[in-house]
Amino acid sequence: GGHSEDVATLSRLLAEKMNLSKSEIYDIYWAGIVHDIGKIGIKSEIINKASRLTLEEYKQVQQHSMYGYEVLNRSSELATIAKLVKHHHEWYNGSGYPDKLKDKEIPIGSQILQVADSVSSMATRRSYQNEKSFDKIITELEMYKGTQFNPIICDHMIDLIKSGIIENYFHYKKKI
Repeated sequence: GGHSEDVATLSRLLAEKMNLSKSEIYDIYWAGIVHDIGKIGIKSEIINKASRLTLEEYKQVQQHSMYGYEVLNRSSELATIAKLVKHHHEWYNGSGYPDKLKDKEIPIGSQILQVADSVSSMATRRSYQNEKSFDKIITELEMYKGTQFNPIICDHMIDLIKSGIIENYFHYKKKI
């Protein structure tokens, strides 16, 4: 639950910084809340595994974006959110999944979710990694800008980090 809330909030902050419409911001926020809903279709032993995944386990986890799309797309009212969830692991250079979309083929909301998802994962302790400093997060964003991440969205996230907004968000979360 905490990770999804983080992704939703970071996605909303990015969408607002990019001056997207209220409707787009709303859809992106809610897609962030449910972006990992498809993990209900993955065995809990894999989802909760404390060590690195095997290649076979990783391939199973990759299915979560399609499972999430299938669940959400059952409702015509959630079709837009379903599409954002489906493509939140596409890479800017086309080497992501599930459809190997690239650049403008990837919905802008999905590209925002991917940056927010990555920053959330890096900024929090996980069973397989410690949280990273915000300087290291910026370094990683710079490293993958133009390959994994849309360069414009990446620059907006870096601006949010440098302004202290993202660090303040995570600092506040630790207190509650």
